[in-house]
Amino acid sequence: HMYNSNLHVPLVLAWPGRLPAGARVAATVESIDLFPTVADLAGLELPPEETPRDRVDGTSLLPLVRGEVD
Repeated sequence: HMYNSNLHVPLVLAWPGRLPAGARVAATVESIDLFPTVADLAGLELPPEETPRDRVDGTSLLPLVRGEVD
């Protein structure tokens, strides 16, 4: 059985100079967004989509953390 404590796990990110210190976001996100977020933080481009199978699921959470989107 899935319990609320399994579904709501806090995500804590710290990267001085790249993320705003002390920012808190109440939005619910998905773990599939972790890879695109870390790649975005590191300045890496996602792999090219040569076929639909190559597509990286998820989106970067940086705009959310920076307050650029709701």
